Amino acid sequence: MRTRVATYRPMALWGVLMCAALALPAGAESPATGIRFQKEHVKLFVRPKSIRVQGLYTFANPESSPRREFLFYPISVDSLHPPQDYVLVRVEGGAIATKPMEGGVGFAVEVPENGSLTVEVIYEQTSLDGSGCYILTSTAAWEAPLEHASFEIHVPDSIELDWMAYDARAKSSGRKDRIYEFSRSNFMPEKDLCMRWSVRGRR
Repeated sequence: MRTRVATYRPMALWGVLMCAALALPAGAESPATGIRFQKEHVKLFVRPKSIRVQGLYTFANPESSPRREFLFYPISVDSLHPPQDYVLVRVEGGAIATKPMEGGVGFAVEVPENGSLTVEVIYEQTSLDGSGCYILTSTAAWEAPLEHASFEIHVPDSIELDWMAYDARAKSSGRKDRIYEFSRSNFMPEKDLCMRWSVRGRR
């Protein structure tokens, strides 16, 4: 059974908590690289005043030689969503160096010839108004849809998820929280994964 979490339209200006752009291009204005953004699996952990993001991003290299690319991972900031508390990028379980950049972080990866590489990005960012947005539409920078994308939104029982931009299946994790799930194949998103929440008893 699919559950639509929606009670009202979101406010116009709160789609900025996290611009963890699923595209992850080497500069959004320069998508033509030798690698392809193939798939992703993203978990979002909602808390009263923050969201923690844990994403796995897979890149494929169809060429007969390794490709080293510098990727940019944007994270938006405004007065209600301050700079992230931390960013951790890992490849094959080991942390790699990141470069702070305006509006996000950059890092270099090497994708093997005729192979693939999965990059893990973890960060947490404060939300001062109980809202957030994981930007999906930047996938267009790669000029090709994702083969597969899947998402989990983890919400503790103390929080009510008032609105979310995508339909999702809700289930109990058995640990006093709920998980909303959805997935897409051949995915070229036309809207971002925005949401708004409230703490039970504090409305």
